[in-house]
Amino acid sequence: MSNENPYGTNWSNIDLSSHESTYAIIDPYTFEGLLLEINCNLPKITKESVMRQFEDALQSRIISAREVMRDNLENIVKHANEQRNN
Repeated sequence: MSNENPYGTNWSNIDLSSHESTYAIIDPYTFEGLLLEINCNLPKITKESVMRQFEDALQSRIISAREVMRDNLENIVKHANEQRNN
């Protein structure tokens, strides 16, 4: 996963005291997105192939979310402790 996006967000160092705290940890996954992936990636559309596509997309999002969490865990703990102590 790239730590930078076109808007300049450093995903390996989220500023939790800014608007960045509202960013999603895991990317949303819509039916529209799933249908697009099905049409682009599946030569044969069956229940099994659709489930496999869904599981692959879900696993990819989980892996990315874990990377973001690991990269920001120290920030999260520090920020949560500061909030609790205030």
